[in-house]
Formats: sequence, C-alpha cells, structure tokens
Amino acid sequence: MTGYSPTPAPPPIDFDRLLANTDPNWIRYQVSYKSDTMNKALSNYMAAIPKTPNADKAIKQQWVAPALPGQTWTTDMLGLVVDAAIPAVENFYADSPHSTKATADKCVITARNGPPEEIPQWSAPRFYPTVNMSMDIKKVLPEQGVKWLFVLVRTKDVREGRFDNLVEVWDESGELVALSQQLWMAVEIDIAALKGRRRGPGPSGKL
Repeated sequence: MTGYSPTPAPPPIDFDRLLANTDPNWIRYQVSYKSDTMNKALSNYMAAIPKTPNADKAIKQQWVAPALPGQTWTTDMLGLVVDAAIPAVENFYADSPHSTKATADKCVITARNGPPEEIPQWSAPRFYPTVNMSMDIKKVLPEQGVKWLFVLVRTKDVREGRFDNLVEVWDESGELVALSQQLWMAVEIDIAALKGRRRGPGPSGKL
C-alpha cells in the first residue's frame, strides 16, 4: 500500500440522508428507469453530485449506484462505471446545462418540490464519443457486488477536438478499485436539426 488517496478528497456523505435529499454536501441526480429504453444501463443510473463543485473545473466527483433496489455494481460492470460520467469539459462552458454547478443547482431546486431530479435530455450542442479506453482493475469487488462507488474524473488537456479522461474508482472503505485512461472526442452537433428529423420507416442502409 502506498497511502495514495483521492485528491481532492470528497466531502463526507451520508447515503441515507442523500436518498432523503437532506445530505448537506451532496444531491441526488437520477435517471428514471424505463424498461423499454434502448439503453437500460443508463436508465438505471443514480448519482450523487457535490452541491458545491470543486474549484478546479477539470475535475468531476460523484458517487454512483444502480437505481433499482437490490442491484449492485459488480466487477464486470466497472467498464460502465468509468465510461458513463458526463465529462469535466462541460464545466468550461458558462452556459452549459450539464456542468456540475448547473446540474447541482437544478437538482437542489427540484428536490425541494418533491421527487429527485432526473437527468434531462442532452441539450448541449456537442457529444463525446469514447475513442479509446483502458482499465486496470486494482480490486475485485465482492461476489454480491457493492451499492455505491466513488468516481473521480480528471481532464488534463483538450486539443484539436480530443481530450483525455483519467478516472479513478474507489469503494466506501476508501480502497482503490480501478483506474481508467480514456481518449474522448468533442463533436459539435446541430440540436435543432436533430429535433426536426423525422422518425419512422425509411430506406435501409449499409455501414
């Protein structure tokens, strides 16, 4: 053991209070589960994000858990854990609805009125496909899995439409579970054009 720990250290969290929307440091950010969605994995995704984001915009911190009762993260699900977070680069857009601060503020307001905030439809004019990803599993999770994992994402440089994600995954006992190094692209999209696209039967094509 080297004594390495998450830097910056996350603020304390009480998961019972988080689920009741009363934790002083964290707020719940949840995707409603839809059995008929094409992406059931992200439809079953619950996160805790800091109410006061870290001053370093290149860093994102969150606790993540499956939303369905009784379901846990297992070792073979760690690829989803490291690849599912909204990247830190959204923090650098002052008007982004998906920055850590904007998301936390909206979740806090919504929590006052009843149900936890659900992840809104993606509305930023860009998306981030993963080009390359490697993962080093440092600790095998127990066979029954674990409910909560802490994910720390750090971006060092953005250049020519590409950026790195360095991801650390930790368990509740403070042990390092996995490391991931990723290369992502930033792709500009036309939101208005996508919204106006017709849906329905159309000519088939080949890749």
